[in-house]
Amino acid sequence: TDGAVLHDGRDGEHPADSLQIFVRPLQASYVYVVGVDAVGRVQPLYPAREFEGQNFVEADRGLALPAVDDGYGLDAYRGIQHVYRALPG
Repeated sequence: TDGAVLHDGRDGEHPADSLQIFVRPLQASYVYVVGVDAVGRVQPLYPAREFEGQNFVEADRGLALPAVDDGYGLDAYRGIQHVYRALPG
């Protein structure tokens, strides 16, 4: 959710959080997801480099990213982080 506080687990009080993204395009689309960390570093999250060109998603098909259960972890930079998705509509 927008504005949620996530924990990296280093404080010893909270377990490390992870993030999973769910998209369901209204029309067939090429989906791209990038993260921007607290120091402005941009990191592609989807598609992964080894799957470049395999990011076409059919209309109304749900896609959970990452596909594994553990989600994306936090990096070492504390502060506001953003996740952007690009798809039509």
